[in-house]
Amino acid sequence: MKAKCVLALGLLLSAGCSGSDSGDTEVTTTSTVPTGSTNAETQVTTTTHTPVPIDINGALKLTDGRPTNLLVISIDTLRRDHINAFGYTRRETTPTIDQMITGGVGLYNHRSCSSWTLPSFLCFLTGKNQISMGHWPPNNDGLPPATPDEITLMAEYFSDKGFYTMLTGASGFLGTSTNTNQGYDEGVSVFEPVAAEIVTDAISLLENRPSYLPFMMHMHLIDPHMPYSPADAYLKELKEVGEIAYDLNTDIGTLQLWQQYGGLGEKARNITMQHLEIRYDGEIRTVNDQIERLFSVASLEEVWEETLVVLVADHGEEFFEHENFNHGYNAFSEITDGVAALYWPGRLAPVKVTAPTLHQDLLPTIFSVFGFEPEPLFTGLVVGDAERDHYFNLTYRVEKTHQSVSDGHTKLMYRWDDDELLGGPKYFYDLGVDPGEQDNIYDPKDKRVIEMWDLLLPEVERLSSQEKSATPLNPGP
Repeated sequence: MKAKCVLALGLLLSAGCSGSDSGDTEVTTTSTVPTGSTNAETQVTTTTHTPVPIDINGALKLTDGRPTNLLVISIDTLRRDHINAFGYTRRETTPTIDQMITGGVGLYNHRSCSSWTLPSFLCFLTGKNQISMGHWPPNNDGLPPATPDEITLMAEYFSDKGFYTMLTGASGFLGTSTNTNQGYDEGVSVFEPVAAEIVTDAISLLENRPSYLPFMMHMHLIDPHMPYSPADAYLKELKEVGEIAYDLNTDIGTLQLWQQYGGLGEKARNITMQHLEIRYDGEIRTVNDQIERLFSVASLEEVWEETLVVLVADHGEEFFEHENFNHGYNAFSEITDGVAALYWPGRLAPVKVTAPTLHQDLLPTIFSVFGFEPEPLFTGLVVGDAERDHYFNLTYRVEKTHQSVSDGHTKLMYRWDDDELLGGPKYFYDLGVDPGEQDNIYDPKDKRVIEMWDLLLPEVERLSSQEKSATPLNPGP
């Protein structure tokens, strides 16, 4: 590709791309040209480009104007510790995603606001946490209640600003049933389609959109979600691993493993985990390769020149690190450690952000990059404006609701019921010596525990005062 701005393969480009707030200037010069026996004056108009840098803050620096379009790529069930850019070395899973993280504003200490899809979506689509938005969908059997109309979502903001808005994805939590399709001009999101189909749909939407309008598109890829069933080309390593008794291509086989894993011997567990990880990594590489395909479409080269791309994962996945599998039940790091980046190569200066960031920070940050006035109801922070010293996580499950708080050094987790998982409903971890959160050292007399409860207890009380379906048992130290 030889366009001025090349997004495919994450190549940094020369700063000379045109766009909103550009420095394009028409200059007219007059010269005298001899023509036979007389001299004639000729006017020549040329266009020169002067880059327009915009220094938003310490983390956000635009080298030449603001973006015209926005593409949000969300990926389901993506563990941070399976991404090469964050240190994963067992397999090459994310070459294109890595380039978005390292070549953009990479958020290396990002956290999801919840442990499952819908509330995580809502946090980054509203710029608010669940309690502030007044809506905390329960992770129970069946579809959760619809998102209230009065909650304004990202697509509505952009539609009101004159953008043509498009949605394509493979999640029933992003669509009509949950009322999260508000504000979109075109597109749908349903369960089942794999990444290749979603990307094909995205290409079609982009090629056929009204080109005279700026656009905002949200594309959601679900493939890393169980069951892990990538194409055979991504499963060559399985030939070197022993057989297992479960068909991990199917929900039924995966659920059987989930139920029976505790009774397996050590050898069977090791082989089973190899199968899970090879398959899971194959799903991630599938998504990575389809994102690369999207950015390599020749007909869209000029589109990427003026498009800010935001990458975000809704949550991670648990592989029995805490005697459980899947996600949506607690706030351990393998589930809540997040993935996020902002990418506009050659126009948004790369930076590695190590300060804590949350899903609800993404929309205020996008507004800042586009130069929009901030919404007063946002509870998220613009990346680079300020650093938070603690952060919360909420997974609402009625009487099994799970809340946590961390300051990056320690972590307090609390369940509303009296479940005895890992020793009780209250857990405390020293992340400096126990980053995997394996040793629950909860002691109600520990000064650190008391300090963390000073932060978490008001959040528990805020939620319980508004939610009458369940009562938290014995909150506090």
